Amino acid sequence: MTPSRTVTVWPCSWLNRINMSPTPTSWLRDTPTPHDSLRVAFATFGCKVNQYETACMAHQFSSLDWRIVPFTDEADVYVVNTCTVTSHADAKSRAAIRRGLRQKEQRPDVRVVATGCLAQRFPEQIARLGHLELICGNREKTRLFSLLESGHRLVCADISEASVFDEISADKLPGRSRGFLKVQDGCDFACAYCAVPLARGPARSRPLAAVLDQVERLAASGYREVVLGGINLGTWGREWSDGQSLPGLVHQLAAVDGIKRVRLSSLEPQFLTPGFIDELFDCEALAHHLHIPLQSGSDALLSSMGRRYDTALFRRNIEAVRQRQAHTALGFDVIVGLPGETDARFEETLAFLRALAPAYLHVFAYSRRPGTRAATMSDQVHGSVVRERSRTLAALSAELSAAYRQRLLHHRIPLWAVAESEKQGWSTGLSDHWVRVYAGHGDAELAGIPVSERLGGLELVSRRRHDSDVISKTPISEAT
Repeated sequence: MTPSRTVTVWPCSWLNRINMSPTPTSWLRDTPTPHDSLRVAFATFGCKVNQYETACMAHQFSSLDWRIVPFTDEADVYVVNTCTVTSHADAKSRAAIRRGLRQKEQRPDVRVVATGCLAQRFPEQIARLGHLELICGNREKTRLFSLLESGHRLVCADISEASVFDEISADKLPGRSRGFLKVQDGCDFACAYCAVPLARGPARSRPLAAVLDQVERLAASGYREVVLGGINLGTWGREWSDGQSLPGLVHQLAAVDGIKRVRLSSLEPQFLTPGFIDELFDCEALAHHLHIPLQSGSDALLSSMGRRYDTALFRRNIEAVRQRQAHTALGFDVIVGLPGETDARFEETLAFLRALAPAYLHVFAYSRRPGTRAATMSDQVHGSVVRERSRTLAALSAELSAAYRQRLLHHRIPLWAVAESEKQGWSTGLSDHWVRVYAGHGDAELAGIPVSERLGGLELVSRRRHDSDVISKTPISEAT
């Protein structure tokens, strides 16, 4: 959807100094012969939502006979979909833009485009890197091709005024065995450490009809599993008054012909109420895997960071999930080095994680983000301490993952996966319990039970061909 108004970010005097006046680019829509196709390359940083949006932008180009090439290859247009969740993400985004600009120095007809969260928040930083044909914000991704064609140079709508979901879609996601789709954007929570709401705006839900339409098209393209993503996924439907909710959406998508699994990308812990859990797990197609942002196991830090729960609520909701489905793969996000994280508070986090024993951890080092409350807090943690704590949590994650695989083996939990690749007669896929599995015969779908542990990993017994069992010889631990 085109935003109701477009806001340029600088006065004309600044635009003139950096030569950002529009130039015609009608060559974009010229139809080349198949062997002489125009080429576009994408570099994407950050979350799965960004990755999905890149796939949709690539779809815009490929539908007009453009060829998608790796970012390291020669291309006619280089698009960098930036991220600003950490200073490291900022640096990687700027480095990719510079790579595109170096190509432009060698071939002046090359076009360079920057979009995404860094472009949304700090377009002036990007403009100083060199002569880009287009810098646009997150809402403008939906019409990036037309903006580039029209010669607009700087287009950033005020993201804080966004009130509706900006539709962006694709029928196929090249290189993906699962059909990821964005059903929600933005966040209203404003946690002290997080700049994402400043780059993504308020929470907005994608209308049900649009979600169903894309899932039906993905199913028609051969996808059997869909992954629902968003910036704050659990808020889907909450701004409407007709009672729509994420568990209800899962049920409706599971009913689409051809869809066998629905996976959720990430859920804030406070949404996991008993009613929410019951409705969610009543869906037989739900992948038994939930990724939940804990961030800290210290109540003092959760409070100072503006998180909307404490450890007691988090523990209670995790226990409720396990009571309903004991062997669900539960993964936690943890941020190391939040302002005020003393040795004692870090030990609280370690103890809390050991007690809850998730299947894995995603560990992030805190990064000061301009414009956030945490950036101005005085009790910042030294980088060497952050690195040491990160290593401690990485080691703990490895222990937890090994223990989770043991539980699957011990209880002989059935696993299901879409085959992602095949090598030497063995197919592999990421199961609905977030454990990689292997099976023979090259089945498009894998179903079975882990039966033994060898070399530190799982083997899969396939039960799909002729009712005979085939045991994979490849240990799971090599690919998890």
